[in-house]
Parts: sequence; structure tokens; C-alpha cells
Amino acid sequence: MTFKHIVLIIATLSILLGMSAGCCADIVIENAFCRGGQVFLHWSDPDTQYVGYNIYRSSSPIDSSSLAFAELVESNSPLHSAKDAAATSAATRQNKQDPNRGYRIFDLAEPLNPADCLKVMTVTQSASRYYAVTGVNPDGYEDCEITIGQNSLAAPISEESGPAVPALDEQGVQTISGYDYPWKTYTWFKRADETAFDGEATKVTVTLPKPNLSGLYSTVLNLHAINGCNRIATWWNIIIVSPMDCSPKLPYGGNTWWYGYANGYPNAGSGIVFNYTENMLLNMLQWAKSAFPIDPDRVSVAGGSMGATGALSFGLRHPDLFAAISATVPQVNPGLEGIGWSQSQLTHIWGSVQDNLPTNDGAGVWDRQNTTAYVADNCCDLPFIKVQNSKNDETLPWFQVPQFYKNLNANRHGFMAAWGQGGHVSSSTGLPSEFVNWDIYNKHRRNQSYPAISNSSVNDDPGNGDPINGDSIGQMNAGYDWRIISDTEDKWAADIKYTVAGRSPTADVSARRLQNFSFAAGQRLAYSLTDTATGQAITSGYVTAERNRFFTVADLPFDNNYRTLTIRKVSGQSIADVIALPEGSEVDVDEVIVTATFEDVCYGCASNRIPAIAILGASDLAPGNVIRLRGVKKTHCGVAAVDISAGSISVHGNCALRPFGLTRPFFGVGKPLELGLLTKVWGVVRDILPGGFELDAGLRVTVFGDCAADAEIGSYVSVSGICSELPSGSDYGIRMSDPTGVIYYQGSPNP
Repeated sequence: MTFKHIVLIIATLSILLGMSAGCCADIVIENAFCRGGQVFLHWSDPDTQYVGYNIYRSSSPIDSSSLAFAELVESNSPLHSAKDAAATSAATRQNKQDPNRGYRIFDLAEPLNPADCLKVMTVTQSASRYYAVTGVNPDGYEDCEITIGQNSLAAPISEESGPAVPALDEQGVQTISGYDYPWKTYTWFKRADETAFDGEATKVTVTLPKPNLSGLYSTVLNLHAINGCNRIATWWNIIIVSPMDCSPKLPYGGNTWWYGYANGYPNAGSGIVFNYTENMLLNMLQWAKSAFPIDPDRVSVAGGSMGATGALSFGLRHPDLFAAISATVPQVNPGLEGIGWSQSQLTHIWGSVQDNLPTNDGAGVWDRQNTTAYVADNCCDLPFIKVQNSKNDETLPWFQVPQFYKNLNANRHGFMAAWGQGGHVSSSTGLPSEFVNWDIYNKHRRNQSYPAISNSSVNDDPGNGDPINGDSIGQMNAGYDWRIISDTEDKWAADIKYTVAGRSPTADVSARRLQNFSFAAGQRLAYSLTDTATGQAITSGYVTAERNRFFTVADLPFDNNYRTLTIRKVSGQSIADVIALPEGSEVDVDEVIVTATFEDVCYGCASNRIPAIAILGASDLAPGNVIRLRGVKKTHCGVAAVDISAGSISVHGNCALRPFGLTRPFFGVGKPLELGLLTKVWGVVRDILPGGFELDAGLRVTVFGDCAADAEIGSYVSVSGICSELPSGSDYGIRMSDPTGVIYYQGSPNP
């Protein structure tokens, strides 16, 4: 070998060694910070020779000599990881060109160079840490050259856990019919409980109902269908939060059906299926509430197809968050045999139906996603559900649906359902207007109770799952409207009507999401249904609570006018019980019908008209009032009485009075059948008395009171009034309080 050859070899080795020693120096950490419980590490490496990078961290500065003692956070991190993969996925799903740009890691900042690298890591504990990045050569050799201040941090990152803070990526204004809807799109870097690939990014768009917001707004978490993406979604006076379900490392477009996937992916045949995406939605919703004027009691979750499936699965398990759920053509039991393509795809991220891998909450994943079984097994108060399907849906077939509807109805959950022949995409076509026009987003509140309708007599039949069985187009529980009147410790009341003209259905009613009305299983409750406009009683009775804070009143009649349903806790004490009590005892009678009012006393009776009772110290009562009576036992003119001066009266409604018709209201001479009774007698006036008259009703009956002065001897009359002591206290008669209580018949001087 000549000297010339030796020199050439030495020169070549020097160049190669220089390249090897200098490459790590080309790695420059451009940004390193902690925000929202995540560490962001961004580095550039122009013209790199590496195939990947190793990331290290330590509590002290990392140099070449201390690298071996630092913690390896990630090995072989990919090149060009600063490219916005979420934007690429969104473009692909919309058949648009790849924007090929880097992430924004600060609000509306210049995007990173897509050739750069970015690693986002979830903070596991509070600490101050240094980071370093090294390169991995094609032969697997790691270049361990460290230059502090370039590929190793000279100052530590102060790491703190905290709620997520996404980066504002884009913003603008959408104008619809002259109205401006501002929108903001954020890059959401997923945390360790939201993905198996820490730091993986997606997008979320928030659309506002107007430029200048004041107060709090109803909000919808809008979940897209398969291969959809975050979108600008305008809605009058409602905030829309629209995330993207996207995990690019997963198959079939990276959809998780808004749930999650096996934690060992790509091995989906074993391990645990984690609800990563549900956790992401929980964190997104928490962030959105802190960033926008969202009314936490008026948040709903909605979606179509895969989005509807997620809305039900996620929303039903979070009644603490959602007021209502709107689901358009959902899949309610993906594990059913014959369900088709969706099950085939899901086995790649959930494992087989037969294996039924456990989820992180313990249930098998296919069982966990069986919403039909969930609503059958779960009796708690759920968000109100509005759900629609199509009998000719070839994408998510109809045969899975009817049992879901039937389980909702049987377990008396609050819901309305409709189905038709519109197919998967146009499922609203032909559906009843009373269903389509129901404003689920503004009607329901998480902090307000609602009546759950079941077994409505005008429900249509969804059939047995065969598309030709049952009604081809129909609804269940649609058409009812209501307003909550009372929800107190002792009473719940709502005005309810049926809105479809010309129909008068019957239905069972249960109150869901009670706020204050509280009672125990087995407790007796009184109910009454009255005409809201007139107060006229329609029906009443008693029910027994099936479980704590849950009752059902069956077979109530409704029409196109509001009717007030009132439910009250009852003491169980009756007027008969009061009569037997010693004076001075506490009285609490559930239901008393006021029969007459005088200046000194009022009278009432039980719903079957006997026995009667006097009421002392009352005012503002009217005949026909149905009251709850609390006070102290007294006696008034021989009648058992209740003094309410230290008690209370609550009026529940009104009913028509029914006097007890008797030809002889007294047995023997002056002996009353029932003092305090509202009775009706008839006969001929035989004598005129001061302040009244004497009636021949087989026996002589004295009628007295201000309304009894117009009779003339020989008049044939009927009289409705109270069996009472005469003012002298020496005998008994009929006390009048209302001039309509005396009716004159043919031949009378006052017809």
C-alpha cells in the first residue's frame, strides 16, 4: 500500500468519524415545555442520516457521560413526527389533498416544519426533568454524542399534572342565512389514558352560536359516523363540540366506534380492551366547559351511525354529564350473529366475540357494547333518549333494533323512538312530525325531572326484527309534551298533554331524575290527574313506590289539552283515624275534599263522601278544593275538627262536589246521621223561620243560613248543605253556604 493510499484512507475515516461525531450535534431541541399535564419536545434535524431517535430524561443535566444513567423514554421514535397526522387523516376521510404541514403547538402559531420531530408525553408525577435526543443509524447503532444546549436541555422542564389544554389550530366564521357562527378548531394531543400511543393527536372543532356570547348555552357533543371528522356544525343558540375519532395506527381508518381498543394492539387477541376514546371525550368535555360558556345542566350527546352507537354507549353511562341523547341509526348490539361488516372490523381492535376480552371496567367488551341489555338491566335515571332507525337499513340492520325499543319501554326509561323506510342515510324520511320536531337539546336539563312515558295506547308496533313484521313506519312515546310544575320534598307535579290533534291516548307515567321529591321503596303515594285549565278532577288514586325514588302511575288518560299529574307522599292517616284520636293529637290527613266554607268554620269529607270533618282557622279555601290537612285535633259543634292555626293546608286540585242524597237526613227526632256531612234533601217548605225555613222531608228539617231566606211556604225544593247544629245548639239542621244549594221546582214562586 502506497503512502498515497494510506493518506486517502485516513482522510476518508476522518470524514466518516466527523460525520458520526457531528450528527447528533445537528439534532436541535427547538421547543421543550409542559402544558396541560403534557410535556412537548420538538426537535429539528435537517438532512438527517438517522432512521429514528431515542429520547432520554433525567433529574439532572444529560451529557455523554451521564447518558447511560438517564431513563430511556422512547426508543426509535419515528422521523418527521412533527407532521400533522390528524390533519392528514381528516383530509383523507374527506377525499382532500394531504395538507402536509406540521402541528401547531401554540395557539395560531406557525406550524412546525413537517420534516421536524415532535414527542408529546403525559406527565406522571410533578418533577423538574432534563431531556436529550439521540439518533439511531440504519445499522441500529446509536449515536450517543451529546451537546448540552442543542440535543440536550440546558434547563429542566417543570412538569405538573393538570387538565388538558389543546392548541388552537384554526378559527373562522361560518355565515348561514345572514347569521355568523364563529368556529375554532384545536389540535388535541391525547394523554396516556386516551390512547395506547401517548401524544397521538386528533382534532376537535367548537362552533359557537353567535360572535358575542352572554350567559350559558345549551351544548351538544356531536359524534361523527365512521370515517367522519370534526366539522363546523352550526345550530341556533347552541354550542357544538365536534371531535374526531381517529387513531391512525388502527386499521379501517382508525375508528374506535367512540369506545377504545385492545391495550396490546396490534395484538387484539389478548389483553384488556381500554375505553381510551371515552376517556378522551370526558377530558374534552371538561376542557370545553372551562373554555366556553357551557351550561353544565344542558349538555347532550348526539350522533349518527357509528356516532349514534357511541352516543348511546357513552351517554347512557354518564347521566351525571348529559341531559339527553340523540341517536340516529345506531348499532345497539354489535355482537349479534349476522350483524355483518361492523363486527368483522371491530374484531381487529376488540378481539373475537367468542373471546369477549375483558374491558378495564371488568365486563367483556362485547357485553359492554350491548346497549340493548344495558337498558334492560339498568334501572337508574338515564338521560332522555331520542332514537330513530330504518327497517330497510342495509348498513346497520334492523333486526337488532326492536328489542332495544321494547327494553326501554319495559324498564320505563325516558325515550321516544321512530322508524321508517328511509334507509341508513335518510332515516328521517317519512317519520312522524311529532318525533322529528321534538327539540331534545333545549327541552331537557340534567337538573330537572321529566315524565317518562311508557305503554302509550297510540304506540306503533316495531315488530320482531323481521322488516316485514310490525308497522312499516311508526313511533313509540312521541307526541307527548310537558312542563314541570313542582318537584319538592313532598310533591311532584307536571302538566302533560298529547299534541297530535284528535287523539286521546292513555299511557303509564313515571317521574325520572327527581330532584327533591324523595321516598322509599314500598311507600304509598297519592296521585291525581286534573284538567290544568279548570282544576277539574279526572282521576285519582294511590300507587306504591316500586323502589326508592321511583313510581309508575298506569293507564292515565290524556288529550290535546294540558292535564296536571300530581304525586304526593301520604301519611296514611284518614278522617276516620282523626275522629278516633283524642283532642290535642297531631293530624296529617292526605286527602280532604272541601265541601263548604263559612266565616267561622269550613267542612270537608273523604273521597267516598263519608266521614266528614270540620276545619278551623282556614282561609282562602273554596268548595271542591282537594287539600292535605295538617294541624291539631279539636271538636266543633259535635263534629271532629282540625285546627290548622299551628299546621298547614296545601291545595292539590279541585273536584266536583257530590252531596250525599237522603230523604231523611236524621234518624229519630233531631238525631243526625252524620254531622258535617254534605247532604242533599228535598221536600215542601212548611214554615218560614228567622234566617231560614222548615222543610217537610218525611221528617221536619230546619234549613238555615243566609242563602235560605227566599223560600215561600208550599215551595217544592231540594237543598244541598251541611248537617249541622242549629245556632241555638239545641237541635240539628241543614246549614247553607251557597245560594245554588237551593233549587226550586215547578210550581214554586221562584222557579
